[in-house]
Amino acid sequence: MMYRNGFIIVIKHKGKVLRESDAQVFLPFGSEYTVTLKNKNNTRGIVRLEIDGMDISNGQEFVIPAGTNRRPGVIELERFMLDGDMLKGKRFKFVSLDHQDVVDPTDNENGVIKATFWKEVPYTPPPWNFCCGADNSVVRGFKSSPDSLFLGSSIQGSTGGKGVVTQSFSEGDISYCNQVSPSVQPEQAGATVEGSESNQSFGSVITREKDIFSTTELTLKLVGHKEPVLAQKTRTSYCPRCGYEVRSSWNFCISCGVRL
Repeated sequence: MMYRNGFIIVIKHKGKVLRESDAQVFLPFGSEYTVTLKNKNNTRGIVRLEIDGMDISNGQEFVIPAGTNRRPGVIELERFMLDGDMLKGKRFKFVSLDHQDVVDPTDNENGVIKATFWKEVPYTPPPWNFCCGADNSVVRGFKSSPDSLFLGSSIQGSTGGKGVVTQSFSEGDISYCNQVSPSVQPEQAGATVEGSESNQSFGSVITREKDIFSTTELTLKLVGHKEPVLAQKTRTSYCPRCGYEVRSSWNFCISCGVRL
């Protein structure tokens, strides 16, 4: 699990969370996996997911429901949507670089999973204005309806959650999280290709603009391993106040001091 600014990214294999160490996640070659994205902010989150340097949804972005520290909003992505098919597609599958489906084994972005998050701009009702009715009585109404809404595509499948998407565009400064560790051995390096068929479906939903000042980027590197390395279960995985990862044996968070 990697956490920053209320956003979380988790890699799962067969429904189980894989352990992350120095921005690396260990996964057996030939395994299909899912990417779980969480939002602990009280506004919806918009996220763009890239795997091996490729946007998995061809220029679209998913929306994560608003959440809280104790119950974050969650979506779990398991497939590509490169051809715009909203009903089915190919799952994510991690393979070694000598696999026949790997396009460019020399690409430095092979194995890299990058999620770029934004908070959705909160809705602010337009100010009231006053005018006179036909009988000279004072009536009250909105000046205009908000024009910042746009229609996108959203994730809405058996894994739960909804996600909105608009055309991608770059804006604002990016806050970087942990950088990918360069210590991956050649025999451990891999890439993601199309796996088995998935029926995870997508829909449409309306969202507001992205808050470009809240940009957060989380990056993980998939590393080949004989067996999946699972995350250890703890009483509290992260501090409810500051988000610092804590151990089950701790009574207090060593970052902010809150009692766990």
